[in-house]
Amino acid sequence: MVVTYDKAKHLNIYNISAPGRTRRGLMLPSSAGVGPVAIHLDHIDTAGTYRIVLAFSVKTFPVGHQINLQQFIVKSTSSGMASDDFVPGSLVSFPSVFSDVECLKISPPHVVVAHKDHSVRVYTHDEDGVRLSGVLHGHTSTVTCVDISENGKVVSGGLDRSIRVWEPSDHHFLPHESSPSWKVTTLRDVGWDMNLDSRAGFVWAALDDEKVLSVFQTSDDGRDNVMKVWDFCDDWFPGKEKSCDSLSAGCSNSRTIEVRA
Repeated sequence: MVVTYDKAKHLNIYNISAPGRTRRGLMLPSSAGVGPVAIHLDHIDTAGTYRIVLAFSVKTFPVGHQINLQQFIVKSTSSGMASDDFVPGSLVSFPSVFSDVECLKISPPHVVVAHKDHSVRVYTHDEDGVRLSGVLHGHTSTVTCVDISENGKVVSGGLDRSIRVWEPSDHHFLPHESSPSWKVTTLRDVGWDMNLDSRAGFVWAALDDEKVLSVFQTSDDGRDNVMKVWDFCDDWFPGKEKSCDSLSAGCSNSRTIEVRA
Protein backbone atom coordinates (compact mmCIF):
# COMPACT_ATOMS: atom_id res chain seq x y z
CA MET A 1 0.00 0.00 0.00
CA VAL A 2 1.32 3.41 -1.01
CA VAL A 3 -0.36 6.69 -0.08
CA THR A 4 0.40 10.04 -1.73
CA TYR A 5 -0.99 13.57 -1.75
CA ASP A 6 -0.87 15.60 -4.97
CA LYS A 7 -1.09 19.25 -5.98
CA ALA A 8 -4.74 18.80 -6.91
CA LYS A 9 -5.40 18.20 -3.18
CA HIS A 10 -6.25 14.54 -3.67
CA LEU A 11 -5.28 11.72 -1.34
CA ASN A 12 -4.26 8.83 -3.60
CA ILE A 13 -4.15 5.22 -2.35
CA TYR A 14 -2.35 2.63 -4.44
CA ASN A 15 -2.60 -1.12 -4.00
CA ILE A 16 0.69 -2.03 -5.65
CA SER A 17 0.19 -5.77 -5.10
CA ALA A 18 -3.03 -5.87 -7.13
CA PRO A 19 -3.18 -6.30 -10.91
CA GLY A 20 -2.80 -2.91 -12.53
CA ARG A 21 -1.85 -1.34 -9.18
CA THR A 22 -5.32 -0.02 -8.46
CA ARG A 23 -5.77 3.50 -7.16
CA ARG A 24 -8.45 5.25 -5.11
CA GLY A 25 -8.56 9.05 -4.99
CA LEU A 26 -10.16 11.23 -2.33
CA MET A 27 -10.54 14.99 -2.20
CA LEU A 28 -9.51 16.27 1.21
CA PRO A 29 -12.23 17.72 3.44
CA SER A 30 -12.06 21.51 3.77
CA SER A 31 -9.50 21.35 0.99
CA ALA A 32 -9.82 25.01 -0.03
CA GLY A 33 -6.86 26.62 1.70
CA VAL A 34 -5.13 23.40 2.72
CA GLY A 35 -1.48 23.94 3.62
CA PRO A 36 1.18 21.35 4.48
CA VAL A 37 0.03 17.73 4.74
CA ALA A 38 1.47 14.74 6.64
CA ILE A 39 0.46 11.09 6.23
CA HIS A 40 0.87 8.09 8.54
CA LEU A 41 0.13 4.54 7.35
CA ASP A 42 -0.39 1.51 9.64
CA HIS A 43 -0.88 -2.12 8.66
CA ILE A 44 -3.59 -3.19 11.13
CA ASP A 45 -3.96 -6.91 10.39
CA THR A 46 -2.88 -9.69 8.04
CA ALA A 47 -6.20 -9.51 6.18
CA GLY A 48 -5.10 -6.37 4.35
CA THR A 49 -6.62 -3.72 6.60
CA TYR A 50 -4.75 -0.43 6.82
CA ARG A 51 -5.19 2.73 8.84
CA ILE A 52 -4.34 6.05 7.22
CA VAL A 53 -4.05 9.08 9.48
CA LEU A 54 -3.91 12.39 7.68
CA ALA A 55 -2.79 15.64 9.32
CA PHE A 56 -3.27 18.85 7.36
CA SER A 57 -3.36 22.57 8.06
CA VAL A 58 -6.24 24.77 6.99
CA LYS A 59 -6.00 28.55 6.89
CA THR A 60 -8.36 30.25 9.32
CA PHE A 61 -9.71 33.74 8.84
CA PRO A 62 -8.68 36.42 9.27
CA VAL A 63 -5.25 35.00 10.22
CA GLY A 64 -3.67 31.77 11.39
CA HIS A 65 -3.91 28.07 10.71
CA GLN A 66 -5.72 25.11 12.23
CA ILE A 67 -4.46 21.53 12.23
CA ASN A 68 -7.02 18.85 11.36
CA LEU A 69 -6.75 15.09 11.71
CA GLN A 70 -8.70 12.62 9.59
CA GLN A 71 -8.48 8.84 9.92
CA PHE A 72 -9.39 6.34 7.21
CA ILE A 73 -9.65 2.56 7.32
CA VAL A 74 -8.83 0.87 4.01
CA LYS A 75 -9.32 -2.79 3.13
CA SER A 76 -7.19 -4.09 0.32
CA THR A 77 -6.89 -7.52 -1.26
CA SER A 78 -4.92 -8.98 -4.14
CA SER A 79 -7.84 -8.11 -6.44
CA GLY A 80 -7.87 -4.43 -5.52
CA MET A 81 -9.98 -2.08 -3.39
CA ALA A 82 -13.77 -2.09 -3.49
CA SER A 83 -15.84 1.07 -3.06
CA ASP A 84 -17.11 -0.05 0.34
CA ASP A 85 -13.60 -0.86 1.59
CA PHE A 86 -12.76 2.77 2.28
CA VAL A 87 -14.18 4.02 5.61
CA PRO A 88 -13.47 7.62 6.67
CA GLY A 89 -13.44 8.48 10.35
CA SER A 90 -14.48 11.66 12.11
CA LEU A 91 -12.58 14.92 11.63
CA VAL A 92 -10.62 16.21 14.64
CA SER A 93 -9.65 19.89 14.78
CA PHE A 94 -6.84 21.31 16.90
CA PRO A 95 -6.97 24.79 18.45
CA SER A 96 -6.19 27.53 15.93
CA VAL A 97 -2.74 29.15 16.04
CA PHE A 98 -2.12 32.65 14.69
CA SER A 99 1.19 31.76 13.02
CA ASP A 100 1.18 30.05 9.62
CA VAL A 101 2.37 26.44 9.30
CA GLU A 102 5.70 25.68 7.58
CA CYS A 103 5.69 21.87 7.93
CA LEU A 104 4.34 19.09 10.10
CA LYS A 105 4.79 15.41 10.89
CA ILE A 106 2.42 12.84 12.39
CA SER A 107 3.39 9.75 14.36
CA PRO A 108 0.29 8.71 16.33
CA PRO A 109 -0.53 9.78 18.94
CA HIS A 110 1.76 12.77 18.35
CA VAL A 111 1.71 15.59 15.82
CA VAL A 112 4.65 18.00 15.47
CA VAL A 113 4.05 21.35 13.77
CA ALA A 114 6.60 24.01 12.77
CA HIS A 115 5.24 27.55 12.47
CA LYS A 116 6.33 30.64 10.60
CA ASP A 117 7.35 32.31 13.88
CA HIS A 118 10.13 29.63 14.09
CA SER A 119 8.42 27.80 16.97
CA VAL A 120 7.69 24.06 17.04
CA ARG A 121 4.55 22.78 18.73
CA VAL A 122 4.02 19.21 19.88
CA TYR A 123 0.48 17.88 20.25
CA THR A 124 -0.83 14.59 21.61
CA HIS A 125 -4.12 13.16 20.38
CA ASP A 126 -5.64 10.18 22.23
CA GLU A 127 -8.92 9.06 23.76
CA ASP A 128 -8.81 12.06 26.10
CA GLY A 129 -8.75 14.51 23.20
CA VAL A 130 -6.09 16.91 21.93
CA ARG A 131 -3.55 18.51 24.25
CA LEU A 132 -0.54 20.74 23.70
CA SER A 133 2.55 18.93 24.97
CA GLY A 134 5.14 21.62 24.34
CA VAL A 135 6.02 24.84 22.53
CA LEU A 136 9.68 24.64 21.53
CA HIS A 137 11.65 27.83 20.88
CA GLY A 138 15.23 28.12 19.69
CA HIS A 139 15.40 28.28 15.90
CA THR A 140 16.30 31.70 14.53
CA SER A 141 15.11 31.17 10.95
CA THR A 142 12.56 29.13 8.99
CA VAL A 143 12.02 25.59 10.31
CA THR A 144 11.87 23.38 7.22
CA CYS A 145 11.55 19.87 8.68
CA VAL A 146 10.39 18.06 11.81
CA ASP A 147 10.07 14.47 13.01
CA ILE A 148 9.27 12.59 16.23
CA SER A 149 10.42 9.18 17.43
CA GLU A 150 8.42 6.52 19.24
CA ASN A 151 10.06 7.40 22.56
CA GLY A 152 9.12 11.07 22.27
CA LYS A 153 12.27 12.74 20.97
CA VAL A 154 11.59 15.53 18.47
CA VAL A 155 14.03 16.68 15.78
CA SER A 156 13.77 19.94 13.87
CA GLY A 157 16.00 21.53 11.24
CA GLY A 158 15.99 24.76 9.36
CA LEU A 159 17.63 27.59 7.51
CA ASP A 160 19.54 28.69 10.62
CA ARG A 161 21.75 25.70 9.68
CA SER A 162 21.11 23.83 12.89
CA ILE A 163 19.51 20.53 13.83
CA ARG A 164 17.83 20.51 17.22
CA VAL A 165 16.93 17.37 19.16
CA TRP A 166 14.26 17.99 21.80
CA GLU A 167 13.52 15.58 24.62
CA PRO A 168 10.95 15.86 27.43
CA SER A 169 12.96 16.10 30.65
CA ASP A 170 10.44 13.96 32.51
CA HIS A 171 9.90 11.59 29.52
CA HIS A 172 6.17 12.31 29.65
CA PHE A 173 4.00 14.47 27.43
CA LEU A 174 2.42 17.03 29.70
CA PRO A 175 0.16 19.94 28.70
CA HIS A 176 2.57 22.90 29.05
CA GLU A 177 2.13 26.19 27.24
CA SER A 178 5.92 26.74 27.09
CA SER A 179 8.98 24.53 26.98
CA PRO A 180 10.74 24.47 30.38
CA SER A 181 10.10 20.70 30.60
CA TRP A 182 12.05 20.02 27.38
CA LYS A 183 15.80 19.70 26.94
CA VAL A 184 17.36 20.55 23.61
CA THR A 185 20.62 19.54 21.95
CA THR A 186 21.71 21.78 19.09
CA LEU A 187 23.77 20.19 16.33
CA ARG A 188 25.98 22.34 14.12
CA ASP A 189 28.60 21.12 11.71
CA VAL A 190 31.69 23.32 11.90
CA GLY A 191 32.52 22.35 8.32
CA TRP A 192 29.72 24.35 6.67
CA ASP A 193 30.82 27.40 4.71
CA MET A 194 29.03 30.35 6.27
CA ASN A 195 29.17 32.15 2.89
CA LEU A 196 26.71 29.71 1.34
CA ASP A 197 23.51 30.77 -0.40
CA SER A 198 20.94 32.42 1.87
CA ARG A 199 18.57 29.48 1.30
CA ALA A 200 21.17 26.93 2.32
CA GLY A 201 20.23 24.91 5.37
CA PHE A 202 18.72 21.69 6.59
CA VAL A 203 15.74 20.67 4.46
CA TRP A 204 14.96 17.19 5.84
CA ALA A 205 15.48 15.41 9.15
CA ALA A 206 14.31 12.18 10.76
CA LEU A 207 15.25 10.21 13.85
CA ASP A 208 14.78 6.97 15.74
CA ASP A 209 16.18 5.71 19.06
CA GLU A 210 19.68 5.31 17.64
CA LYS A 211 20.38 8.13 15.18
CA VAL A 212 19.38 11.35 13.48
CA LEU A 213 19.40 11.62 9.69
CA SER A 214 19.60 15.02 8.04
CA VAL A 215 19.91 16.52 4.57
CA PHE A 216 21.70 19.86 4.18
CA GLN A 217 20.99 21.80 1.00
CA THR A 218 24.06 23.77 -0.01
CA SER A 219 22.63 25.62 -3.00
CA ASP A 220 19.41 27.45 -3.75
CA ASP A 221 18.55 25.20 -6.71
CA GLY A 222 18.73 22.06 -4.54
CA ARG A 223 21.26 20.35 -6.80
CA ASP A 224 23.95 19.90 -4.16
CA ASN A 225 22.90 18.22 -0.94
CA VAL A 226 24.72 16.47 1.86
CA MET A 227 23.20 13.72 4.01
CA LYS A 228 24.62 13.34 7.50
CA VAL A 229 23.90 10.55 9.98
CA TRP A 230 24.35 11.61 13.61
CA ASP A 231 24.62 8.69 16.05
CA PHE A 232 23.36 8.69 19.62
CA CYS A 233 26.41 7.67 21.68
CA ASP A 234 26.54 5.94 25.04
CA ASP A 235 27.70 9.12 26.78
CA TRP A 236 25.22 11.36 25.01
CA PHE A 237 22.89 13.43 27.14
CA PRO A 238 20.48 16.20 26.16
CA GLY A 239 20.82 19.87 26.86
CA LYS A 240 24.05 20.98 25.20
CA GLU A 241 25.13 22.50 21.92
CA LYS A 242 27.35 20.27 19.81
CA SER A 243 29.60 21.97 17.27
CA CYS A 244 30.97 18.65 16.12
CA ASP A 245 30.20 15.66 13.92
CA SER A 246 28.02 13.64 16.27
CA LEU A 247 25.62 13.87 19.19
CA SER A 248 28.44 13.42 21.68
CA ALA A 249 31.50 15.67 21.80
CA GLY A 250 33.67 12.65 22.47
CA CYS A 251 32.17 10.44 19.80
CA SER A 252 33.16 10.51 16.15
CA ASN A 253 30.85 7.92 14.60
CA SER A 254 28.86 10.01 12.14
CA ARG A 255 28.69 9.46 8.39
CA THR A 256 28.45 12.05 5.64
CA ILE A 257 27.04 11.21 2.20
CA GLU A 258 27.05 13.64 -0.71
CA VAL A 259 23.81 13.60 -2.71
CA ARG A 260 23.73 15.37 -6.07
CA ALA A 261 20.76 15.83 -8.41
